[in-house]
Order: sequence, then structure tokens, then C-alpha cells
Amino acid sequence: MLLKVGQFQWRRSGLAASAPRVNLIGASGNITNANWNKANATAVGTADRDGGNNAAVLQAAASTFTSVISSGAIAPVPTVTGSHAFSVIAKQGTGATDANKLILLNTVTSSIILNFSINFSSGVISGALIPPGTTSTDLGGGWWLIVAPFASLTAGERINTYLAFSGATETAGENAIWYGHMLEVGKTAPEARVVT
Repeated sequence: MLLKVGQFQWRRSGLAASAPRVNLIGASGNITNANWNKANATAVGTADRDGGNNAAVLQAAASTFTSVISSGAIAPVPTVTGSHAFSVIAKQGTGATDANKLILLNTVTSSIILNFSINFSSGVISGALIPPGTTSTDLGGGWWLIVAPFASLTAGERINTYLAFSGATETAGENAIWYGHMLEVGKTAPEARVVT
């Protein structure tokens, strides 16, 4: 069990000091809100694997150009030493390869940081740009934790997050469940989700 209070983490084994975990991406607990730009897609809130209601069913609303982008929740990144890690939790909806895409775009340099898909049945990650060290971990109940480390960003650079759909033509009704996306300093997977 892990309970975070400021810079301290309480474990069953005792109290341990650590740096506070900061999620640099906003609206990770409410993809249904206006911070997420949905083009020909819908987001309906649903239960997450942690017992909360922070997940969203992301569904293609029409068989055409479809995307779900955190355009209103672009993360400003401070100057830091070391690399970053992006992580998110997802679950199959209508099919193993439906609504399964993930893209991070640096909007300042116009460079793609990562671009891949997950097979919700096998957990296999494939795509055009998979950062070394990217993993998918089976959390049980059909949920997958996806972690992708990448190089440091310069102060002022910002990131757009594409979840489920990347802007390609999709089939109406295809969906998957996504929640708890995080961008943190460091390459390790978060021990506790920091929902914003």
C-alpha cells in the first residue's frame, strides 16, 4: 500500500522520504472535459481499475477522420536533468486493435516523441516510433499499464497527447477505455497515479 503526503510516502514497511511525484499533463482524470479536443469522437466517463471514475470510453463517432487530443491541456515542461516517462492505463473495448493508438507530439519543435499502438489482447506494442525501454504490463482484468521513457525536453516545450485515435479514418463505434496519463521526470513507472 502506498499513501502520498507531500514529500513522504507511507508504506506498510514504514515512512520513506522521497521527491513528490508531479504529473505535468493536466486533465488526466477527466478526458470528457473541454481540455480534450475530440474530432468525430466521444468520451464517456466510466469506472477505472482503482475504484474511481477517472476513466473514459473513447469512441469513434463516425467512419471518418477521428482524434482525441489534449490540445487544451498541453504541458509546459520545466528545465530538468534526466529523461521523462510517459505512462497511461488502457483497456480493450470493442476489439484488440480498436482505439489503441498513442502519440506524443512536441508542439514547439513539431517533432513526434512516440507513435505506436498496443494490442489489447497480447500487450504487444508496435508502430513507427517506439522509444527504447517502452513496456506494457498486464495489470489484470484486461487493463494494461503502458510506460514510455524519452529524452529530456527543453524549458517551454509543450506536448500534445493523442489517445486512442491519431487522426486517421476510423470505423464508427470502435472504442477503448483510457485513463490516468502521466508525464513525469525520470524513467521509472509511477508507484501511484497522480490524477490531475
